[in-house]
Amino acid sequence: MKSSTKLLFALVAITIVSSTVLAQAPPENRPARTEQEYNDLSRPMNFGKPSFGPKSEPRIVKKGVLAPSAQDVNDNLTFLEAPKTGLLRLLPREVYDKPEAKKVIRLKGGGAYYSFYYLAHAYGSGSDLSLEQNQLLSSFAGADIGILTELGAVDLNDLNLADQRVSFLVNYRPPKNEPAARIEQNRALYGFVLSGMTYKRSLPLKVGSTYLVRSIVYNRSDLLVAFKVTRQDDDGSAIILWKTLKPIQNSRT
Repeated sequence: MKSSTKLLFALVAITIVSSTVLAQAPPENRPARTEQEYNDLSRPMNFGKPSFGPKSEPRIVKKGVLAPSAQDVNDNLTFLEAPKTGLLRLLPREVYDKPEAKKVIRLKGGGAYYSFYYLAHAYGSGSDLSLEQNQLLSSFAGADIGILTELGAVDLNDLNLADQRVSFLVNYRPPKNEPAARIEQNRALYGFVLSGMTYKRSLPLKVGSTYLVRSIVYNRSDLLVAFKVTRQDDDGSAIILWKTLKPIQNSRT
């Protein structure tokens, strides 16, 4: 009888732990990367029209819960005339994509994720940035690497590849095997400082601040993007103005 009771308690405990882990995990994980995929990172990637993944959105969504306001668009019209720029709204995951969420939208990831490669909010195939608990995050599957840094109140127009603040991320060379990629991923998780700048997988969202993100999705995409949080709504969603500084290997426009 005692053995049966102990077994029952053990099963209940395992179920609770498993449920907690699943609730905290991203909405989907891609299959584990093969060793060949990491080794092949140095070969040219196919940055043409994606053959799979989420459907691309306009650079500026015009309707629905993901659309910035008309004023947001008007305030940035001149900037948005340039190629490889955009304006997006990130919804806070805890509001739209958690079991306890007060609101739900029919989109994988709840509008809290964005891929600068696919130009899409749908989570799952190469997301580069997300918003959760007022934190900006990057890197979401396998040993993919995402590194963020905050530049403060910097005009996006002033940033280019010659800027010293960009040099580390633009010259960063990702590992070509999974064990090394895992080490780099862990390094970004805890954060590190170089030349007075902090680099980390997640950083607090600050209205008016400009950030850089280097997002490496193995065998898929490798991008360096500068973005500025221009505004935050009452529901916690962030309006983000962005431009691609460098497609590391011939990204699409």
